[in-house]
Amino acid sequence: MTAEPNPSRVDVAASFLSVLLVGGFFVDLWAHSHGRVDESFFTPWHAILYASAGAFGGVLLAFWLRSRREGASIGAALPPGYGLSLIGAGLFLTAGLGDLVWHVAFGIEEDIDALLSPTHLALAASGFLMVFGPVRSAWSKGPPASFPRWLPWASALTMGLAILGAFTQYVHPAIDTWPEQIEALDAGRSDLATVRADGGPQSRFRIEGADQVWLPDYADDGRLVISIVTGETGRLVTMAGDGSDQVVLYEGPGLFHHAEWSPDHSMIAFNDEIDGRPEILVIPSGGGDPTRLTDDPAVDWGPTWSPDGDQIIFTSDRGGEPALYRVAVDGGEAEPYLSVDGGMYVASFSPDGQWIAFETSPKGDRDIARIRPDGSDLTMLTSDAGEDVAPSWSPDGELIAFASSRTGDLDVYLMESDGSGQRNITQHPGADEGWAGTSWSPDQAVIATNQSGHTPFWAEPFVRESLGVAALLIQATLIAAFLLLALRHGPLPLGSLTLMIGGSGALMTMISDQYWYIGVAVVAGVAGDLTIRLARPSPDRFWAIRLVAFAVPAIWYTFYLIAIRVWGEGLGWSVHMVIGTPLVAGVAGLLLSFLAFPGTTFSSDRTITST
Repeated sequence: MTAEPNPSRVDVAASFLSVLLVGGFFVDLWAHSHGRVDESFFTPWHAILYASAGAFGGVLLAFWLRSRREGASIGAALPPGYGLSLIGAGLFLTAGLGDLVWHVAFGIEEDIDALLSPTHLALAASGFLMVFGPVRSAWSKGPPASFPRWLPWASALTMGLAILGAFTQYVHPAIDTWPEQIEALDAGRSDLATVRADGGPQSRFRIEGADQVWLPDYADDGRLVISIVTGETGRLVTMAGDGSDQVVLYEGPGLFHHAEWSPDHSMIAFNDEIDGRPEILVIPSGGGDPTRLTDDPAVDWGPTWSPDGDQIIFTSDRGGEPALYRVAVDGGEAEPYLSVDGGMYVASFSPDGQWIAFETSPKGDRDIARIRPDGSDLTMLTSDAGEDVAPSWSPDGELIAFASSRTGDLDVYLMESDGSGQRNITQHPGADEGWAGTSWSPDQAVIATNQSGHTPFWAEPFVRESLGVAALLIQATLIAAFLLLALRHGPLPLGSLTLMIGGSGALMTMISDQYWYIGVAVVAGVAGDLTIRLARPSPDRFWAIRLVAFAVPAIWYTFYLIAIRVWGEGLGWSVHMVIGTPLVAGVAGLLLSFLAFPGTTFSSDRTITST
């Protein structure tokens, strides 16, 4: 009887270093997912990762040099399987230098970009070569089956599965719980949206707890101020241009809207509903108590700053027809400023202060017009059927953004400052954009607005079902692939599958904080280990291999759905989805088993022979 091979010192060292390397990788992922990084390559998290890679390569190089001094040839100076690991360490450090150059040339990647960046894929591939050393070593001499001898190669499989899970995290059940039930959302709610001025991709930012988002306004440094409605409460919120660093500036029972930065960004003007009517207030941009500037039975709304920052221009119907009024920032009596036939609403000064764009309705529907601050040169800029509202000037004064319902839904349009070249840049059927204001980013590339009349993508049943099934198929295939890869080289020891599924699943929770998933992964691994023990899959028991390949991913996803049902918010999928998805997971593994263990081969005379 052949003695069971023992893991060598290189096996033990490499498996330990693989855990350090992948652990360092997940620490870096944790830092990214928890906002602990800045726009720099040189972070403490990268230091941990590259120090782990350097230690891995240094230890293998030390083993190689010692064997060379003892007379071993270049190719035989490391045990079988570790030549590729040493090459992988060199490639990893080379890819790291390439990543630094890539960041300088193209910037720091974010979200899915970071998972598909060529240099990051090179790091993943070289890391995979490194951590799989103990697996290749075990296959060269026969994998040990008794505890703890099997730990080095099983832990290496675990680290490999974790790397692939991390690079497919956009479809991983530990990251997004797509089967979970969510609260039904009113399509009348509105979100903050950004639209590229060239008509490119649009983005929506979810403001925590917000039912409505109104009238965003950019500062010159890229910050935004918005007014939101949450239940019966209004809030003024400032934030970075990407939606991060949200700070509640002011909160109260009123409905706040038309928030706008002063020219020097020291103050913010806004409307507040007081005793049922909108009034004009200003507040320091760093927070504090607001100052009320108007107190009149009329409706006063739409404040904007005069170019010199000394006055607030606003719309009021205190004279009968809506017209523009002005009031000093430090208080005093409001006085008439400008009026035209058809009324004046929501004024916007051009950057040079030479023009005012505004809404007016001389023929019924609202249109956009412009006028000099002295009341001369009134020019209608739009005249089509439909409502044209919420004008705002581009930073260079050449363009005006506005919202229009001329095609049915409200969309954001652009036009030249003289009214020519009008074009739709959102084109989003079924949704309304821009009705509560538009504002240009300082670089003129993006327009902030709001969007309503839609259900956010993450709340669409089709999206949740599609992404949930996609995550199921990809991760079930990976789990089944690693299981079958191990079975190709011998029986799986009891406990090894628990380590593979449970260990890789635990690492994934560092990204999502969904720590309950660790229990799911461990229980699924234990159930899979017991299934393997009972079925005893082997090349002469193909039915057992098929059974295990089907059962392990199916069991994993069944436990996942049970956990969401018991400890989560409940299942939002139909009974058909809940029963069918684990079966599809099993089928993915079953089909893969026919590739790993075909069951037949072709002999030289092309006849089919059972294997």
